[in-house]
Amino acid sequence: MEKQPAKVNYFFGQCYRDLGNTIRTTFANLGDSIVNCAEHIADVWSDGGYSKPLGIIQIGFFIGLLICSSIISTIFCVVFSIIHVLFTVLVMAFIYLWFTFLFLLDSLMRHIHKIVSSCPNDQRKFALPHYRCPTCGKIHTKLRPSKYGILKRECTCGTRLPTTFFNGRQRLEAICPYCGYSLTNGGFHVNISVPVIGGPSSGKTCFINQAIGELERIAEPELGYEYEYIAGSDSLPENLQLLSQGQLPQKTSEMRLVYYEFYFTPKKKKVKNEISLCDVGGEVYMDSSLLSEQIGYSLANGYLMVIDPLSIAAYRKEVEQKISTSGYTGSVTPIDEVLSVLIKTIENMRNYDARKKVEENLAIVFSKCDIPGLDEKIGDKAVDEYIANSADKKITRMQARNKICEQFLIDYDEADFVNAVRSKFTNVQFFTSSALGHNVDGTAFQPSGVADPILWVIDKKSPTIDFKKRWAQ
Repeated sequence: MEKQPAKVNYFFGQCYRDLGNTIRTTFANLGDSIVNCAEHIADVWSDGGYSKPLGIIQIGFFIGLLICSSIISTIFCVVFSIIHVLFTVLVMAFIYLWFTFLFLLDSLMRHIHKIVSSCPNDQRKFALPHYRCPTCGKIHTKLRPSKYGILKRECTCGTRLPTTFFNGRQRLEAICPYCGYSLTNGGFHVNISVPVIGGPSSGKTCFINQAIGELERIAEPELGYEYEYIAGSDSLPENLQLLSQGQLPQKTSEMRLVYYEFYFTPKKKKVKNEISLCDVGGEVYMDSSLLSEQIGYSLANGYLMVIDPLSIAAYRKEVEQKISTSGYTGSVTPIDEVLSVLIKTIENMRNYDARKKVEENLAIVFSKCDIPGLDEKIGDKAVDEYIANSADKKITRMQARNKICEQFLIDYDEADFVNAVRSKFTNVQFFTSSALGHNVDGTAFQPSGVADPILWVIDKKSPTIDFKKRWAQ
């Protein structure tokens, strides 16, 4: 094990030395006693004591003492040394069993609950972060039951640190083991990271901020879940403030993933779900070399692609004949190009061949569905009509929406996109949403359909999140 800035536990080092020293000292003292008796006999004899009554008594006494020390005392020392060793071995066996049990229990708990953390700085994931001593600041890289301590270890500064999640390890400051970035939590959670994909001006940033705001609003009263925002490098509070005032947030210009993080966990669950929605400038999807630098895509637990309907050339042309689209700031990046770059990046990062499907779930979200007439094509109105006319009386709204959205794409010359999605991803679900509800007019925006795509992706990954009834409607 890597050397730690901590004192080795007594039972894993000093205990053996104390046992050896005790036995060594005992027999050394016994040896000294025997030598002393022999020397006394020699001294009395050399002084002529063998010819004197007192000398004969002294010689006899020391001979008896010599016999007792050589035989009886030796037997006692051997017996009690054996008893001492056996008792120590028994105690050590219990200590080692206790250590092994806690070590395995801690490891098993992390495995069963799939406890894992992610670093928003270098985008890596890890099962156990490093921890900083709150007193001296030294970094403990393997803070778990070990030779340095079973339930607690003593830092070189004297501070006692918990070694498991059972007794508070998560309350210490956590550090990314790869880049040393200071994390905002102690690692006692399941991380679910979902990159949000889309070209420039597709509406990713508005969607992410409005979706998180909606989840916070409905988490407890409607869903029975606990929500907690995790402050980081994102601009969520500022963006939500702007959106509530009818203003647009700043467009994401970052060329590396920005992590929007929050806890979303069923009530009374100790292990939290840490959700990371990852945003990046849409320009990245126009350059495969930039996207290949985002290792977060290879570690993602699901993907969410935002499609601006106005980026579909045939549909945009149709809409422009009826209304002005200047207020919608439509994206001009073809959706098949964005998807192609994403698929190529995932294949390269995970060493997939062209035939292997991506196992992570993909949610495809049509944004800006407040465009007049679009609801009748792919929105709730279209879903209601499809179900009413369907021969399959057991069809769900989710299934109906998939049929409608795929047909919409095919009708507007995006069949290649549909075929690519079907052939590359195992499980895909279409959604429709409007992050704003209306064009910018100075009044608060009214988002719709922004929460479900997030809930669907994280539901598919987390064993503690369950919205199956929601999707079965």
